[in-house]
Amino acid sequence: MSIKSPKVHSEILGTSEKKLLLLHGWGQSSQSLMPLGELLSHHYQVHLIDLPGFGQSETPSDIWSSYDYANCIQNYMQEQNIAKATLIGHSFGGKVALSFAHSHPNQCEKLVLIASAGLQAKATLRRSFRKIALRSLRFGVQTCDRICRTQVYKEWFTPRYASTDYLNAGEMRSILVRSVNEDLSSILPEIRCPSFILWGADDLETPPEMAKRFAKQIPSAELLILEEKGHYLPLGISAHLCAFHLRNFLSTHEEKCCHV
Repeated sequence: MSIKSPKVHSEILGTSEKKLLLLHGWGQSSQSLMPLGELLSHHYQVHLIDLPGFGQSETPSDIWSSYDYANCIQNYMQEQNIAKATLIGHSFGGKVALSFAHSHPNQCEKLVLIASAGLQAKATLRRSFRKIALRSLRFGVQTCDRICRTQVYKEWFTPRYASTDYLNAGEMRSILVRSVNEDLSSILPEIRCPSFILWGADDLETPPEMAKRFAKQIPSAELLILEEKGHYLPLGISAHLCAFHLRNFLSTHEEKCCHV
């Protein structure tokens, strides 16, 4: 089924022929990656993209998957006359970049995943128990609402137990739910472009064990875990450290390509 792409806003930095597309995390916009983009723009042309539903881009009219977002990025590349680019994605943007690398391999030169979504966190005993308990509580509250015609689920359960992203999602809530439940583990062995996985050792939202699974399953992927860094490592002053490691990865593979 063809899905119409909404209008996408972007900011372009630099004039190099080498293109980088920076994709932000959920609930953010291209501005969150602006410091990183400015640092990379000295050697690359950087496209800071507002993913549909965020920043100044239009909101999708359907419940999009990461592949729908990937197709939207392809449409953007066509509009910008970009034949091939390196995709750098943070968190949710990483999931979109990963889907793009899988569905449009000839247009993805390199792939960089920074604290990326795309895998389900391993079920620890504590997490499993909490999930079962919340499911039972939710069922009881919803049953009570139906019988007593109350709104306990809406007025108490959701504000108390839903994530901040869920509470703030608004009209994007259905897309968020679909994204949270979308597992891309099956496509990882099919990623063929040079890949770099950059993570924070103190990441609580996408734990480092996910980074190790990405690195193990993506052929020839390089992994770097930074000590004392959390989920938002490409934002703010940490952007300098990220830019340093990204330039090393990108320049190394450019040299390899020149000698092939």
